[in-house]
Amino acid sequence: MIFADKIIQLRKEKNWSQEELASQLGVSRQSISKWESGSSLPDLDKIIKLSQIFDVSCDYLLKDEMEEDGSTPSSEEAPKFSKWGTEIKRKVHKVSLEDADLFLKAQRKYAFNLMIGVVLCILGFSSVVCISTLAQQRVLPLSLEAGEALGAASLFIFVAIAVVVFVTSHLAMNRFKYLRNEELELLYGVEGIVEKKKEEFHSTYTACLAFGIMLCILSILPPIFADGFFAPFIEIQGVSIQVEAQAQGLFVSLAPALMLLIVSAGVALIVYAIIVQSGFDVLLQTGEHTTDQKQADQIMQPIASLFWISITIIYLLLSFWTGNWEYTWIIWAIAGLIYSLISTYIKYFKS
Repeated sequence: MIFADKIIQLRKEKNWSQEELASQLGVSRQSISKWESGSSLPDLDKIIKLSQIFDVSCDYLLKDEMEEDGSTPSSEEAPKFSKWGTEIKRKVHKVSLEDADLFLKAQRKYAFNLMIGVVLCILGFSSVVCISTLAQQRVLPLSLEAGEALGAASLFIFVAIAVVVFVTSHLAMNRFKYLRNEELELLYGVEGIVEKKKEEFHSTYTACLAFGIMLCILSILPPIFADGFFAPFIEIQGVSIQVEAQAQGLFVSLAPALMLLIVSAGVALIVYAIIVQSGFDVLLQTGEHTTDQKQADQIMQPIASLFWISITIIYLLLSFWTGNWEYTWIIWAIAGLIYSLISTYIKYFKS
């Protein structure tokens, strides 16, 4: 029995018309008609609501072979063996439609929170420039030292709020950690629905990346205009030179802050798009979340800890011994290249 037939059967058991079912779901009667004719499938949240209304599982609604008691034809996967003949035991976590829906909603909230946190960090640096500049230009009734102190305080306040957002968001996502670390098996119908939602998000993903990158590029315009746009007016206006020079001085000083504001908007769009998109990749095990990648990450975790601790010790010892702090930073660039080579080799070996 297919999904359309099950909806018809369950609706008739309740003695409901299409209009009555539509009112409970908050959709039109035409939507119910399309579902029952098999011409379209409802969205993920509507399938979950249908399962709650009819008191059946989502798997029963989606899986053609499943009967109403929840039983399915048994199927046993053939065991996999290594090249030495030993059986490979894999830990596979089955993901239901409800699990996928909860994760995708949490991922969107996580993306929004991280976006806000990143913007707060950038706004913190922008506030330092703004307050210091306004104090220096006598726009604020503060001394230069007081302006710098107030700017530094605002930076710490913005960053502190951002850290709280980052930590709470990360802790909230810990319950889905298994989705990123373990091999997944999506239950019947889940993969198709996740792929559909990914396709629907693709236009938003593309637009966010495009506009985000565009804003980051255009952020250089305020400093450019500040340096060159007002210069001719200062040179030719004679008596009003001093007034224009003061105005230009204020604009030139605030240009970096305006640049950071534009950058924050661009970065916010990019962060949101990438994190939401990664949620679909996690469930579908594509991109950076394939099975081979997960196995490689498990191998790299202890290696990474030992590697970066060793690099830190080498950097500090060499810097204190030579006193050439302005040159020893190159160790981090070399270490990054070495780490990338090790990571690439392990990924290639696992694949």
